[in-house]
Parts: sequence; C-alpha cells; structure tokens
Amino acid sequence: MKLISRLALFVVFATFATCASAQPSMPDFSKWNKAVDHATSYVLKGKPVQVRDVHYEFINKEQTEAFQVIVFYNPDTSKAWFSVLIHHSLNKDSEANLYETDKNGTWVFVEDISNGNPESVLSKYGLVEVVK
Repeated sequence: MKLISRLALFVVFATFATCASAQPSMPDFSKWNKAVDHATSYVLKGKPVQVRDVHYEFINKEQTEAFQVIVFYNPDTSKAWFSVLIHHSLNKDSEANLYETDKNGTWVFVEDISNGNPESVLSKYGLVEVVK
C-alpha cells in the first residue's frame, strides 16, 4: 500500500513539475516590424511620468497567425520594464501573456492575461493613464 501511495505522490509531483516548467517564453521579437514607438502620459506614485512603449508586430501568413508585443520602458531607468505578448490565430482563441524583465534583463513569464483588461495590467505597475 505504501508503494502505491508513494507512486501516486510521485505522479502528482511529476505532473506539477512539468506544468510549472511549461510556462510560455517570450519570442525573439528583435526582427519583427516596429509599428509604434511613442510615450504616453501616466501618473506613477502620484507624479506625472512619460512611459515609452514600443509595439512590434509579426504576421505569419502560412500559419494564419499574428503576434504583437508591447514593451513598456521604466521611466526612471529607460530599461525594458514589462511587456504584453498578444497572439491571434484563426484556428484558436487569442492569447495574451504578461512578462517582466528580471535583474539580468531576461524576460520572465508573469501570468496569462487573456481574460483581463489593459487597465488591470497598468495598475499592477502603479500606472494610471492621464486622459486628455
């Protein structure tokens, strides 16, 4: 009986470990089309700031899919801060994932935001868009 319990525990652990390591990775968008590069006015910690965001696009006509990455840059350091990757496909539902950069500048998956809204992502980083 103990062998069966240990085997079941191992299967559960192995399944969890496999799922945890199967997080989506950020594709290399360095050769994608840069569609937009601008700054937007926000309030961050009670102060007005300009946050640069750059939009990159890639359309794969053979696979009938399109990708868009929006990279937000930290207004204090001008380094990449967080990004949203959007994947549209004719064959399945659209996906949206949130990524952050770690201390080495590597993109790290944060969460699936497919069912969220843009304001919730911005508020996660303390940003409130200034409406003109």
